[in-house]
Amino acid sequence: MSIKSLKAMLQLFNKIWFTGKIPPSWLHSIVVLIPKPNKPAHLPSSYHPMSLTSNVCKLFEKMIVCRLNWFLEYHNVLYISQFGFWQRRKTTDHPLRLHDAIHKSMANTHSICLSLLTYKKTYDMVNKEVLLSKLLSYGISGRMFHFIRSFLSNRTFQVRIGSALSMTKPLENGTPQGSVLIPRGGSSRRAAGLQPSLKNVSQKIPPNGQTRLKFGFWDENFTT
Repeated sequence: MSIKSLKAMLQLFNKIWFTGKIPPSWLHSIVVLIPKPNKPAHLPSSYHPMSLTSNVCKLFEKMIVCRLNWFLEYHNVLYISQFGFWQRRKTTDHPLRLHDAIHKSMANTHSICLSLLTYKKTYDMVNKEVLLSKLLSYGISGRMFHFIRSFLSNRTFQVRIGSALSMTKPLENGTPQGSVLIPRGGSSRRAAGLQPSLKNVSQKIPPNGQTRLKFGFWDENFTT
């Protein structure tokens, strides 16, 4: 892009950031269905919905994510055991950590138990008001909060199958899957939601001097 185009885009981003008003085209998604491997094609559950949104909006989201990541890490909002959506960490780090724990347990003749949990319809079932209240509780306010609230409000979508498009419908619940911004706030919300239950589990395990309970988070999965 030319310098003139970059300046025009920056002016647009600054205007949206200061006013909190997002162009309607940025709030519209085209949902395409990605087939899941080895699933029957006639079942709706055999497809993974992916929202196609504005590329310009995604660029702006990435800029905001840089600020949001700094805030979440500086204020220790993200859990130390979380590996997804955290800078300088990868979800592949967690299996390596698990591999190390298994080998240490075997070397010390200890037993180890693995439990895997996963959220279903993570994006589809997110309650927007709960997500926004969690962000406020983390101290995320001001223009950052207003932009995220506007980003989640008045969203519409169409489903595309081949070259055919459905009627435009309002997105009453959930968030756009494929968004750059939303997973950051959602991942900390999901982890926070599990913490009370995990503490109850750990309290019910009888101590024997060798039992230890470790928690770990992938992007949308949880292990103990």
